[in-house]
Amino acid sequence: VAVAFGLPEEEALKAVTINAAEFMGISDKVGSLEPGKQATLLITTGTPLDMTSDIEQSYIQGREIDMNDIQKHFFDKYMEKVRQNRRVVS
Repeated sequence: VAVAFGLPEEEALKAVTINAAEFMGISDKVGSLEPGKQATLLITTGTPLDMTSDIEQSYIQGREIDMNDIQKHFFDKYMEKVRQNRRVVS
């Protein structure tokens, strides 16, 4: 939201990463990608600040997180029905 009102994207990313970690007193562990820090990060299809970007993968403390939860299962099921309906209409 802040980017939409003029905050530069780089500053917005810092606000939710290193600046937040510094505020909480944990910037020695998280907040940026540096040797010795915990690898907690997201891989997205676009900028993570854009609501239309999808999260492709996430890692917490260097461990890959299983992205296949019940919500994704229902979303995939819904999208399959949408694709089927498009084939019928076409």
